[in-house]
Parts: sequence; C-alpha cells; structure tokens
Amino acid sequence: MAVDNAGGFEDTISSVSPVLAQYPDSYETWCAMFLLEERLGTATPVQLSHPAASLMNGGAPVTPTEGLATCRVVAAHARTAGALEACNYVAVASGALLTL
Repeated sequence: MAVDNAGGFEDTISSVSPVLAQYPDSYETWCAMFLLEERLGTATPVQLSHPAASLMNGGAPVTPTEGLATCRVVAAHARTAGALEACNYVAVASGALLTL
C-alpha cells in the first residue's frame, strides 16, 4: 500500500515503534516490520527526511528489533536522497547492533 504524504509515512513509523520496543520476538513485530518494509519500498526522499532525522537524533532503540527498524528507515533515506550523514549513522548503528 503506497503512502501519499509524509504524515502518513510518519504515522506508520509511530505506530510500529511501540510494537518493536515492547514485543521484539512476536508475530506482531513480524507484521510491523513487514508493514514498515512495504512503506519503505514506496517512500520518497521527502517522506523519509523528517522521520530519519528524528530517529537519528532521538533516544537509543530499546531492542535490537527496534534498532534494526531505525537502521532500515535511515538507510532508505540515505539510499533515496544520497544523504552522507544518514549513511554514516547506519554504519555505526548497525555495527552496534551486531555486538548485542
């Protein structure tokens, strides 16, 4: 399902984050990640810019699954916009996830 505006995409991220933090190894998390991946596939740089910046400047992810979702959003932003800061964030954050 495509997202038509940045607000809708941000709503998706806001709705999946609590699920990823509270239920990291559940069916609900699998569904949330599936929804997020579906949205990322159709998102534009404009839609990804604010959520990626918020995630990079926000608090640390609570669970590895939440961290993975954060990396996926920021990586999608980096891929679509060619954002060097986002690329660096993903490199550091994904390395930290591998040590958990």
